[in-house]
Amino acid sequence: MTVVGLAGTAVAFATSTDEEVERWFRPLRLYGEAGIVLQALGLAEEPAEETAQLRTPSEDQAPSGSSGPADVEARVATVLTCASEFAAQREAPAIGTVELLLAVMRVYGKDFDRALELRGSDRVELLERLESGVPVSTVEP
Repeated sequence: MTVVGLAGTAVAFATSTDEEVERWFRPLRLYGEAGIVLQALGLAEEPAEETAQLRTPSEDQAPSGSSGPADVEARVATVLTCASEFAAQREAPAIGTVELLLAVMRVYGKDFDRALELRGSDRVELLERLESGVPVSTVEP
């Protein structure tokens, strides 16, 4: 899957969990159902400059550079395991971008919420859009 390849490679170069979230967010926003929903919500690839300056490290975030390759690999594996569980719950034949998005939301928690907030949205709005099942073409962003 393209998203896993792009994010999995890029996450290895992140120096914080916030950066890891950004490296997952970018390809998720571009591909599949998750990309359609994220774009329909009007979520930019990058946080707005004025809000990005207000960004503060999360309380549970490791300091920059203290997360080793094994930690990153473990988080990627956890995302994939979680996505697989979501796919099984939906009885989907394979992991899709929606399952990956939900898994990233679960694994990164507050860090993912902060990425949404910096783009003017939140978890509730995203989940409502995902659950609505309304074709994106009929929904104004």
